[in-house]
Formats: sequence, structure tokens, C-alpha cells
Amino acid sequence: VVRPRKVYPEYLAYALRESSFVETVVSRSVGVSYPAVNASEVGRIAIPLPYPGEQQAIATFLGRETSRIDTLVAKKRELIERLKEKRTALISQTVTRGLPPDAARAAGLDPHPKLKPSEIEWLGEIPEHWEIIELRRFTNFITSGSRGWAEYYSDEGSIFIRIGNLTRSSIDIDLSDVQYVTPPTGSEGERTRIRNGDILFSITAYLGSVAVAEESITGAYINQHIALVRVDHSRLEPRYVAYSTLGDIGQLQLSGLGYGGTKIQLSLDDVLSLRFCIPPIDEQRTIAAYLDKETAKIDALIAKVEEAIERLQEYRTALITAAVTGKIDVREKEMP
Repeated sequence: VVRPRKVYPEYLAYALRESSFVETVVSRSVGVSYPAVNASEVGRIAIPLPYPGEQQAIATFLGRETSRIDTLVAKKRELIERLKEKRTALISQTVTRGLPPDAARAAGLDPHPKLKPSEIEWLGEIPEHWEIIELRRFTNFITSGSRGWAEYYSDEGSIFIRIGNLTRSSIDIDLSDVQYVTPPTGSEGERTRIRNGDILFSITAYLGSVAVAEESITGAYINQHIALVRVDHSRLEPRYVAYSTLGDIGQLQLSGLGYGGTKIQLSLDDVLSLRFCIPPIDEQRTIAAYLDKETAKIDALIAKVEEAIERLQEYRTALITAAVTGKIDVREKEMP
């Protein structure tokens, strides 16, 4: 807690956000896992201190300008949420009703298939030639990762897939944060080893996250928070199953299957009990390819908006620094 004395409080609030002040705080902090700095250290850091009238002018200027930037950022965050909702709606519609008419026609499929009751109250009708199946029907193998593998962590070796590598926004593995392991020899290691096309489900904490293993991570291992499902590829397209999991049909089931107290989790049988709308295998592959293309377009838009937000935040930081350190004369900007 900083209680201002002989300084305009709003100005001080901005001065404590100025980039060189923050860098100084960071440089004086100690600790690796939880770096911290003493209050007395913070108190000894010098800040620029103009005359009171100029302090107030700077605070007023920054209050107005940062508010404008924050409004822009908020609108862009809302746009990102709408784009994510659009992606979810697209996936949900496609894995329960099929391709849009134009895309179906281009793929040689019936653009307006006859519908039949799904016999699932909240799902409604599905194409007549589709069926509702439990995942267990075409599953050849299922397992979860072993516990206690932290002792096998290493700086190199095999990739160790953790729950953070799965997301609710994509069916691809997120390798932005990778842990490696040198696994034990024997059947325990082989049991949890990933093959191309395996479907990975989160079974604790982040229920609803899913990914499909590509060739690039074949041979990687999973931890205890992930279920590995190996399906019959002649009957199920893994990417279609993963998209179905990201859609409403999968998310609603997963949210209702969780059990436990403060730590929600799924059993392997819960995963096998998931029900999906399944068209013939060729149509599954066509739908998966269509969703790969269309979701990539939406993701590219989201990435552009996120870049714009980052630039605005950088500009906000630079503006605060410039005003607090006297790089810009805000007194003139306050004049009518």
C-alpha cells in the first residue's frame, strides 16, 4: 500500500506504472519461482516529480487517453468473443446437421438430406443416414497417463503432453510450452505412448479440452490428467470426433459427466460413454477437412485482433511513460 504525501495521487498511480519504474522493481526482486521485492526497496525508487499543477495535468491527460484505449481494447475483446462463439456455432451445426448446402454440393453430398429424430431431447433432428453412437463402440484402446513422472523430467528426450497442451479452442496440440521426459523402460512407458491419430481428452480440471495427435508428436507420452483414445480409423475419423467434442454435443455431455468434489474429473468409462452423431466415414473426413479450413479462417481473424490489442496495450504503456517522464508536454494538450 502506498499512501501519497505531497504528490497528486492520480499522478503517482501512473508514475508507478511507468516502464522504467516497473523494470527497476523487477530488477530488485529476488526468488525464482515466486520473485518478490520488499516494500522498503520500492519506497527507495526515484520517480519524476513535476510541479503539482503539471502532475494534475498529466493525470487528467492520461486518464482521458488511457480510457479511450481501454474502450477500444474492450470492444476488440468483445469481437474476439463473438468470433469464438461463431466458431463454436459453426462446429456444432456441422457435426449435427452436416455441411452447409453449397459446401455439401461441392463435395458431392446431398445438400438437403432428410432428417430423423435423434432420440436425444436437447439435440433434435439429425440427417437420416447418420447414427448416434457411443465412443466405446469403435474404440480399440483407452488409457490415462501414469502418475509420478515428474522424476523423469529432463531438458531433452520425449515430449510429455500435459493438460495445458490441450485447449477448448483447437483440436491441435499446443506446443508453446513443452516439457520433456526420459521415460522408464518397460510396459508402463509403452502404455502411455502416443500414436498418430490418437484422440486426447482432458479428464481433470479443464474438461472439454481435446486434441488429435499428429505425426509430429508420435512417440510422445501423456500425463495422468489426460485420457488417450485410439479408435478404429475405418469407422471413425479422429478429427471429426474431436470437433464433435468441441461442439455443443460434446461440451454439454462433458459438463454433465464430471464428478467429484472441488476437483472435477472424468473416468475412462465416462469418456467411452460420450455419444456423437456419426455420418459415413467418407463424410466424416469431408466434414473434418471443411472445419479445418473454416476454423482456420476464424482463428486467423482472432489472431489479427489479438495483435491489435497487443499494439494498443504497448501504445498505452508508451504513452504513460512519455507523459510521466516529460517526453510530451500535456499542458498544451489540456488547452481548449
